[in-house]
Amino acid sequence: MRKISVQTSGLLTDDAGYEEKFEMLRSAGFNAVDYNVNNHLCRSLFRDGTHEGFYDMDIEDILKYLEPFKKSAHKSGIEFGQLHSTYPSYIAGNDNVNAYIQDTHRKDFAIAEYLECKYVVVHPACVELQLGYEKEHEININLYSELIPDAKKHGVVICLENMFNAINDNMIEAACSDFREAASYIDELNNIAGTEQFGFCFDVGHANILGKNMRKSVYILGSRIKALHVHDNNATNDFHLFPYTYTRTSGAQLSTDWDGLLRGLADVKYQGSINFETYMACCAFPKPVHPQMLALLAAIGKYMSDEVDRYIREDSEK
Repeated sequence: MRKISVQTSGLLTDDAGYEEKFEMLRSAGFNAVDYNVNNHLCRSLFRDGTHEGFYDMDIEDILKYLEPFKKSAHKSGIEFGQLHSTYPSYIAGNDNVNAYIQDTHRKDFAIAEYLECKYVVVHPACVELQLGYEKEHEININLYSELIPDAKKHGVVICLENMFNAINDNMIEAACSDFREAASYIDELNNIAGTEQFGFCFDVGHANILGKNMRKSVYILGSRIKALHVHDNNATNDFHLFPYTYTRTSGAQLSTDWDGLLRGLADVKYQGSINFETYMACCAFPKPVHPQMLALLAAIGKYMSDEVDRYIREDSEK
């Protein structure tokens, strides 16, 4: 049975008020979360190369710090369905920072194992504009290949994600937004690993910004899809809001082809979590109405899962 999941960013942290909030998620209808451990990375690292805090602790201390977080989640029956690692994964011309980022990924794999989480999303390097396509491909293969031993050690599957870039307010394709390229990346990396160590996190909002055909995109990726980032936008900005939020032509047409997405997931018989990356909605709604807001979001997740099952049944009866 598919899990109904939501990202932790915008909802809870692992150091304040989490017991009550995990219970709120359970009551709303969720049984899994996408843990945004990436929120622990201090952004000043990318400005001046300085850093302190969470990722500078030894992994033993990090896991000890997370112990009450894990216990609280499990007490409420909430699983860690996927984990979002630190990003960006690579900064052109900054080898010291890149080495540090790789270390955070390795620690995230250990965290994922501790939380009994199989799938870890690691963004590909998006440096084609600065360095060209061939160099970007080389960097990504090297970046992910370096992580294979730790991924195997901790029993995690690394998920690549479809990205975009912005130029003069225009959204253009970035690494893994060409889904045949993305499939090729995963197959090449799994061949290097010798095991199925890599999969894909299909980001619906990113695909919508770039005008992708949802059903066809999912079909191309096929069983490589192990995780989802489900969220809506106006096909121009990466808003990270609830599905079915945006419409065109005075409400007559949805901005995102949700039915195409669900039919695509049925085509490939997707059984992973229906996971929402909707932190902006959580930031926008007042906290007193978060229980009702989350109940609606969980209901949408169950509807989506039921629709996928319905399409699978209909296809099998043809």
